[in-house]
Order: sequence, then C-alpha cells, then structure tokens
Amino acid sequence: MKKRMFRYIFSGIVVFFTVNTLKAQKIAPSSLDSCSKNNEYYSCDTAKTDNVDSVYLKFGRTKKREIKQTRINFHRKLQDSAVREHIKTLNNAAKDAPKFIFEIHKKIETAELDTAPTSRKAKDFDIDLDSLDNIKSCKWSALSEKINCTVEAGTGISGMNIRNSPNVISVVSEEDIKNSGARDLIDVLNLVPGIYFALDQRGNIGIGIRGQWAGDGKVLMLIDGQEVNDIYSSKLYFGNHFPVQFIKRIEIIRGPGTAIYGGFAELGVINIVTKIDEENNRISFGVINGNAGTNVQRSYSLFAKYKFTKFTFAGWIHWGDGQRSDKKYFSRYVDERHNSFLRSGKYVSLQDESNVTPSVFQFSFQYKNWNLKILNDNYSVTDITKIDTNDKHPIKSGFRINCTELKYDWKISSSFKLTPRLSVVNQVTEITGRPGIVAYDKNTLLPQKIYTPPDQYDNFVIRPKLSVIGEYEYSVRANCLFGAEFYDDYFRRLNIDSLHGKSEISYQNLSLFGQMVLKTPFANFIGGVRYDKNSSYGEKVSPRLCLTKKFEYFHYKLLMNKAFRAPAVAHILNSFDGENYVVDLQNQKVTLNRGIKAESTRYLEIEVGYQITSDILLTANFFDITTQNPIAFYFYKNTDIENIYADTYEAPNGAYVYGNFESSGSRGVEFEVQFKTRIGYIRKSYSFYSVASKSKIPVQSVRTFDYDFNNQEEVNSSAVLALPQHKIVIDGVFYIKPDFTVSMSYLYFSQKYGYDVDVNPNNPLEVSNRLITKNSVFVTNLFFRWKRLLLTGLDFSFGVHNLFNADVDYLQPYFGLDASLSAVSREWTIKLSYDINFKSERKEKQHDD
Repeated sequence: MKKRMFRYIFSGIVVFFTVNTLKAQKIAPSSLDSCSKNNEYYSCDTAKTDNVDSVYLKFGRTKKREIKQTRINFHRKLQDSAVREHIKTLNNAAKDAPKFIFEIHKKIETAELDTAPTSRKAKDFDIDLDSLDNIKSCKWSALSEKINCTVEAGTGISGMNIRNSPNVISVVSEEDIKNSGARDLIDVLNLVPGIYFALDQRGNIGIGIRGQWAGDGKVLMLIDGQEVNDIYSSKLYFGNHFPVQFIKRIEIIRGPGTAIYGGFAELGVINIVTKIDEENNRISFGVINGNAGTNVQRSYSLFAKYKFTKFTFAGWIHWGDGQRSDKKYFSRYVDERHNSFLRSGKYVSLQDESNVTPSVFQFSFQYKNWNLKILNDNYSVTDITKIDTNDKHPIKSGFRINCTELKYDWKISSSFKLTPRLSVVNQVTEITGRPGIVAYDKNTLLPQKIYTPPDQYDNFVIRPKLSVIGEYEYSVRANCLFGAEFYDDYFRRLNIDSLHGKSEISYQNLSLFGQMVLKTPFANFIGGVRYDKNSSYGEKVSPRLCLTKKFEYFHYKLLMNKAFRAPAVAHILNSFDGENYVVDLQNQKVTLNRGIKAESTRYLEIEVGYQITSDILLTANFFDITTQNPIAFYFYKNTDIENIYADTYEAPNGAYVYGNFESSGSRGVEFEVQFKTRIGYIRKSYSFYSVASKSKIPVQSVRTFDYDFNNQEEVNSSAVLALPQHKIVIDGVFYIKPDFTVSMSYLYFSQKYGYDVDVNPNNPLEVSNRLITKNSVFVTNLFFRWKRLLLTGLDFSFGVHNLFNADVDYLQPYFGLDASLSAVSREWTIKLSYDINFKSERKEKQHDD
C-alpha cells in the first residue's frame, strides 16, 4: 500500500513538471556559434548554453541508456557545419518544443557520422543543470544573457549562474563599465546596491557594505585570483587606484565568503577578472583624462597578450596621477610654528595638493599546466590632514606590494583536478616627509625642546603561503571542493612605536576547508565548512549551508553562513584591550596593554526573484548580520596619555587603536529591477539598512562628540557614522545607433552623520570636534560612447560626472578627529582606448577541420 502511494505521488510530481514545461511557447535562440569547442563538450563563456542536447534532455524523456547514446551521436554530428546551420534554422523557426525535438531527432538519424573520437564517456557530454535551467526559462532575451551568466566567486568553481549561485551577487560586465564612463572602481561599485564609501586615515577612501564599515579588511579583493588587500592592515584603498580599461567582468558578493576565501572575506568579495585569460592575442591601450577646472585625473593603461605554441605571455600596466579633491579641507599644522597639543590648523585648498599616484602591473606566464603570475602595486597618496608653514602638505604615505604566485593545474582524470599553489607576498608601508616639531610650554607657550622624528617610517611584512585545492566532479549534478592552506606572517618595524614598543611580530595560520554542491531538479544544496587555527587568535570554524534554485521564471536563495575576521598585523600591533595600560613617569612613557580577538559573524540571507517578462527581472533580498567581538578602529584618550604625549608628534592628545567590542550587526533589504532589450538597458535599485535592533559599537554609533564615551548621547539609534541608510540607483544605457550609446545614472544617498572639526571663530587656535549631519544628495552622471570610431577597435567616450555639482562628502565611519572631505566637483572626462585583436589563424583552422 505504501509503495503504491509513493508511486502515485512520484508520478504526479513528474506529470506536474512535464506539463508546466510543455507550456513554453518557444525555444530560446540558438547560440551554438557562440560556444567554444573543447575536447569534452561544448561550453559558452556567456549564459547562452541552450544547446540542442539540453532541449532534448528536457523534452525527449526516454530510457537512460538511449539518452546517453543520443547525446554522443548528437555531439559527434555537431562538428558538421551543415548540421549546425540546419539546427540553428530549426531553432529560430520552432513554435513548440515537441515539434523542435522531433525535427532534431530526425536530423540526427539521417546525418552522416564524422570521425569524432569514440572513446569519450557519455557523461562528458552531459549538460549541467544550470544550462538546462536556461532552456527551461524559455524567456530568452538580451536580459537573459546578463542574468544567467556563470560566475566563479562564492563557490570557488565555475559553472553556476547568478540565479543559482550561493551568494547575493552582482556582475558588472566589460560593456557595463565602458558604457557607464567609469573612471575607477568607485564609479563602478557605486552602482551596486548596499555599497558605500567613507573617509579613512590620512584622506584615504575605504568601503562600507550593508551598514557595516568594512575598511579594516572585511572585504576581499581578487584580481585574476590574486589577493590585493594591504596585508599589513588588510585594508582596501580606493580612488584612482586600480584600472578599469581591461576588466572583463567584476563579480561583487554582498555577503560572506570566508568558507572559501578565508578571513579577509567576512562581509564581501570583489572578484575582478581581466582579459589575461582570453584566447586571442591582443594589444590594447587606454587613456583617461578628467578636468574639474584643473586637471584632477590622468591615467594610462597598456595591455598585451601573445600565445606561442606552448607558451603564453600576458600582462598589463596602469599608471598615472590624480587628485583626491579640488575643494578646501581643514589640515593641522605639524611644524615649528604650532605645536600639536593645540591641534590648530586651517582650511586650505586641495587643488594640486592632494596627489594620488598609482602604479600597478601584472604579468602572467603560462606553460602547459604551469602558471606564474606577478602583481606589483605601488600606491602613494598625500596626507591631506597635515600642512606646514607654507600651507603645503609635505607628508606622503603609501605602500609597495609584490605578489608572486606559481600554480600547477594537475588534471588527474577527467573528473578530478588538483591545484597546488605557492605564493609570496611582501609589502613595505611608508610615511615620508615629516618635519621636525617644536614643543611649547602649555602655560607660557615658549619653546622647550625639538622633536626630530625620522624622515621615513617603514613597516615590512612578508607572507609566504602554500595551498592545495582539489575539485572532484562526480557528475554534472554533484561536485566537491576541498583544500588546505598554510601561511606565515612576519612583520618588522624599522622605527619602534613609543606606545606599544614592539618591533617584530610573527604568527602562523593553518586552514582546512571543504564544500559540496549537489544539483537536483528541486534545489541546489551547497554545504561547506572552513577550519582555521592561528597561533595568535586561536581556532575558528566557519560553516555554510545554502539552498538555491531557479524554476523557469522564479528563483530563490536561502543562505546561512558563519564568517570570521582574522586580525592583521596592524590590528595586533596597535591593539588595546580597552582597560589596562602602564604609565612610566620617569621615562615619560605610556604602554597600552595589547590584546585582540578574532571576530565572528552570523549571516542570514533570503533572495527571491521573478522574471516578469522576457525583458524584466525583479529581485529582492533580505539580510540579517550579527557580529560577535567586532574589531573597530578609533581614537582613544585619557588624562595620562594626554599629559605625557600632548606635545609629541606620535600621539597628540591620545592614540588611534584597534579594540574588540561586545557585538554589532545590521538588518536590511535590497530591491532591484532590471529591464534590458536590444535597444537599451535600465536598472533600478534601492537598498536600506538599520542597526536599531542590534547591539552597537560605541565608536561607530551616531553620538554627540566627547572624548569620554560615557558622556556621549545617542542621536540616531538606527544609523551608523558615515554610511547613509537609504541608497537609490537608476542606471540606463540607450543604443542610439549600434556603435553609439548614451548612458545616464542617478544616485541618491540619504542623510548621513559624522564628526567634523569645530574651530572657535574668536580664537583659531582653539580647535575641537563636533557631530554634524550631511543632507541627502542626488548625483547625476551623463556619458556618450562611440565604438569603432574611424577604426575598428578604437573606442571614444566623453561625459560629465556629477553634472549638477552636488556636494558629495566623505565622513569618517568611526570616532576620529579628521575633518569631512568633499569629493571632486563637476568633472568632465574623456576616455580613449584602442584594441588590436589578433585572432588565432591556427585555432580557426582547427575549428574548421
């Protein structure tokens, strides 16, 4: 009886899905010509994997053995160009799925076999379920190419499309970047919901995500698989830094990636894929010039790739100069005229006085399965917070990072691949140009003694890392990823800090991780776990469990993750337990008690999406973030530190430290509507966060300014410093002609809070701080683009950023003393790029054969 009931239920489910599938009125346009042929199966770089085999698998339900044999025969005959052309014609003309399958089956029976290898296994020709889902949607359009493209970020493996991936993820394509007129990553990421930018130390710009300040190494950035975070502090620096000319696509995860990528990926991952791995030989050159009354940006980029018989070389280089702002900023004196305990300064123009100078290059050398990549990043910025007697900014800060990586792709079998990888990252952090300082008596204001700090302040960090990653594909429906990783961080400071007195730090980290992906007709099950053991902060376990699926027009994601944030060298070195310190009156020295823990985050996310028509997709996601022992950066001051260090350069009136707090978090929603046709594309998004129901970090909460946290009063219980709660983006691209586009973007940021300087108008030497509120702002960008201007490959763009010259300000997202920074005003930008693409004649000949 039970067996009979089970059969009835199972038969009903099969009939239900079969009937719903047969309701499709047309089959997606064929894209066999866009697919690349390899030794195993046909695959596409884009989402157009709707090959006839997947359609046959969907509608031609026969015995398992017959299906396998049909796949083999079919793929053999696809090599016949006449058959491919006939299939394409049938595909475009088909009005219903059964008729289409009948015609295809008939063509297979009558076609002649070619000389395709007969030793291939049937599973080599299996179509994966992501590709099958693309067919089942049957609403193929220009939008489908975008929303069904495959991604790698989040799973560590390729082959899962956006709507099935176990993350809330946005993909920005090369065309999106070029059409938008983006100058750098800030322009690109500003179009993504839930991402914000704020002011860090010395005028640097950092990133915030979903109501969380992530500038202290909580978002990981990868460029072609190489980590580019500053390993001393694990930060990311934005603003005229990384090139955008040669980016193939950017995958942005708004959510944790710790289970795969480790402790830098607690709140998000930015995965940048350049054109290094493209097939064709090419040479490209790009120029960007921006003007806002004065030249505020000049950047140049060069890319080259050449493939020999067994050896491939590819590389790019980016260099230039830019300005952080062209407006006024309050900078403090650091020379003999004013001592630092008075904290005096003045507003000075940053025009031509806020240089941002990048120099980045990456080279890739590939021989068979061996791959060597070298990435070098030199980033130098002017410290806009300090001026001398000539109202100039003499101090420069920056870093030099070199990352060398060697890996070997060992294909043990058609199903099992092992990738050992060895990388060495070394970094030097520099501060140069500091003048001597005169200390004054607090009562008489007479000079007492001169402090002469060293002209150069160097931190050296090196991280050798060894990892092994294995991928086993049991079938097209099940695969697993596993691996191990070990690294050793060594830090050396050339100039010992007076507050901490530590010149060397060394710690080791061992990680083990695994992930299983199981694809079924009803759900994709993704489960994984990562185990980390660190000699400094102990052990951490980060599990993940995700359920995702796309059902024709509808998709859902249920994501449960636990992530962690590993303290970096700067966190350990500048840590403070919040309570204990030692005062040495004889030597006039205060030593803070170091101590910091790793933080852990619980992430819950739900995403639902529905493709309303072939051109419109609506998506909504809801998130809940809870962090234990959050690490925060802030300014700490007490009476002892003020008395001893009030007139020194290193710690005027206090010290900047890292510390743990009890807990924090945020909740929010993000909505997105995408509308894309062959004549244009419009995307609208709205994002909102709130911390009202979560515990708060005092130094990041919206409170009145007071050095004693106990005396501060809460002003807004649902927001954090520097990050607006509401963000609206409307981004549109319109094709006036095939080679001429017009793009417009509108960005709305609600009001935000932060601390700013408060200068006594009657006495300029009396400078304190206060809480300020910045009103909501509306930013408009307009851009025109001509493709193939005069020459094939010549791309010219012209436009304006911040068309109506809105007041865009960056505020510090923590309890700090720096003034708010105004962004560049209305900027006219010209972009020019020239791409020479050399198609491989040998490859074309092999394809024809």
